[in-house]
Amino acid sequence: MRAAIIVLMLCAASAAAAHPLDTGYLRVDAEGDRVAISFDIDVVVAGELLKTEPGAIDPVLVTRANELADRTYRTAAPVAGGVACTWGTSTATRRGQTVSIAETATCPPGDVRWDLSFVTKLGSTFQILGKVRAHGTDQVITVDKSTTAIDFAGTNAGGTAAVWAGLAHTGVLPRGLPGGLEHILFVVVLVLAAGTFARSAIAVAMVIAGGLVGSVLPGVPPTVAIIGFAIAIAMAAAVATTRKLERQVWVISAFAGLCHGAGSGPGMGYAIGIALGHAALVLVIAPPLTMATAQDSIRKRVPVIAVACALGAIAFAIRGL
Repeated sequence: MRAAIIVLMLCAASAAAAHPLDTGYLRVDAEGDRVAISFDIDVVVAGELLKTEPGAIDPVLVTRANELADRTYRTAAPVAGGVACTWGTSTATRRGQTVSIAETATCPPGDVRWDLSFVTKLGSTFQILGKVRAHGTDQVITVDKSTTAIDFAGTNAGGTAAVWAGLAHTGVLPRGLPGGLEHILFVVVLVLAAGTFARSAIAVAMVIAGGLVGSVLPGVPPTVAIIGFAIAIAMAAAVATTRKLERQVWVISAFAGLCHGAGSGPGMGYAIGIALGHAALVLVIAPPLTMATAQDSIRKRVPVIAVACALGAIAFAIRGL
């Protein structure tokens, strides 16, 4: 009890000593796969970031809340189990001299790490004070140029929430731009590489099988798994471009699934959600795409399409590194 009082007194003293222009206040409330975020900054700081006079900022906040978020806490997404959380839609309001930005992110299972190094770009003395409430635990945080990341407990790797998080990650749920857009692009590359609906279905089935196996593998560093997944994407694009080893695409698919499953952290719930998402994607993408590529005019463009989709998938896959 005495230690807790001392901590609160130190935080209060720090907040009292800090000038509003040099201080931001962050509140994080994590429950299930949702992470609610509220970030407060002085209206002068908000005006500088949006290049707007503080007195004229009210109407600007209505249309440029996402831009303000992008220039502050959104510069890096929270990462759980090696996978970036998916941002929602931010809102911004002004109360006196304070501008509050709020939104809710959706995170996959696993403990969460959030890099808030944007604080170093707001001045050498700028710091963030705040509180994180995550699944029944509370912690007081201070972020400055010497400590730029925070860690907190995320949802566990099982249960319905984990399955829905996996589905959302593949982009099959109506939650805006999916955090796992690489999966949509990767399925396109696989279909182009396989050439037929039957081989596409087999290839995606192997992605699913590999992902389920990978989700129970212990001790695989997320960075290694993500790099392996990116290599598999490039290999699939090479098959689509050269038209060689089409019948062996399932091997590349299994490797891709294994890497992604291993990098997503242990637990079947999230892996099952990813598997269901992949099954839905191949059913939606493969029939029209295989029919389209049967036409000579489109078949000639397959290499360009495959490389473009692969580059996009790799960019999204490695963005959390």
